[in-house]
Amino acid sequence: MINFGPSGWLSEEETNLLKNVIFLREKAIAFCEEERGVLKHSYGKPYKVPVISHEPWQRKPIPIPKSILPQFVELVRERIHTGLYEQSTSSYNSPVFCEAKPNGKLRIAHDLQDLIYEGLFISWYLMRFQRAVHKEGFPSVTFPFWQEFPLLRSGRQHDPNEVRKAEQELDNLRMKESGHVSLYIADFRSLISRIGVWEERAYIHVYRRGLASRLLDQLDFHPGAFDTLQELMDVTLELDTRYHERQKEKGGNQEKKPPVTGSNQSRPPQNSSSKRLHQNENKKGKQFQSSKDKPHAALLNKDNKLIGSEKERRIKEGLCTYCGEKHPI
Repeated sequence: MINFGPSGWLSEEETNLLKNVIFLREKAIAFCEEERGVLKHSYGKPYKVPVISHEPWQRKPIPIPKSILPQFVELVRERIHTGLYEQSTSSYNSPVFCEAKPNGKLRIAHDLQDLIYEGLFISWYLMRFQRAVHKEGFPSVTFPFWQEFPLLRSGRQHDPNEVRKAEQELDNLRMKESGHVSLYIADFRSLISRIGVWEERAYIHVYRRGLASRLLDQLDFHPGAFDTLQELMDVTLELDTRYHERQKEKGGNQEKKPPVTGSNQSRPPQNSSSKRLHQNENKKGKQFQSSKDKPHAALLNKDNKLIGSEKERRIKEGLCTYCGEKHPI
């Protein structure tokens, strides 16, 4: 099923046109991961991004956590197999990192900031150039724009407060107590890539400050100090994985426990006749006890002691002066 947007967003003619194009170019569309790859030149030639004169960039790669490294390698192999990735000896190097999808699976994200700035700024300059020529009639008025262009390009001042905003977001970044540390790491790496280069100890300090309290308590028992941020991330990933596995085990054990029953429910089932017999016996016992208590109370004086005549009778007949029964000697 292909989603063409909400109902009424496209007219009937537009929907039919899209369906016709999809039918004619069905082989150019990837409907699953195995069908993804490079588009054949018979359908369209690769698009070349116009760039200005520049030096090839070599950006520091973002380390991939050891806990997700096998999954990352498998994703790269799949993309090479489908043709989406190709072997390259280019002098350019842009960082990549992994992000967690809502369903928990990983996806590879590419940092294309350098390519965007090198390619889009030339479009920005040409647009300003054409406007100036159309307004003034000669290109000399574009010189102020040309002086402004390399400043924006080199400083990347598309947002002058970007670094400050990233630092504030990093300062307020906190991991949820019951959340996954992998999501916290993804947000943390995304923010530190926007604020420049810090010392390793500063990264470690800020990273620890945003961890959940349960992880901080476990890190207190970890022997030795952490020399690198990656080492700290690996340990927290391992601790967090154990925690969530233990939570799953607890949830499974609670589901297997039998329901709690009361003392009355633990008795064996009785039929109606046995229940009536048991109720009659209880009634007889209560009646006997009440009738026995009445004459016994009449034999006591105000001090709750046997009257003299009753005491003499019990002694004479060899009865117990306490309960009135005869005990074997």
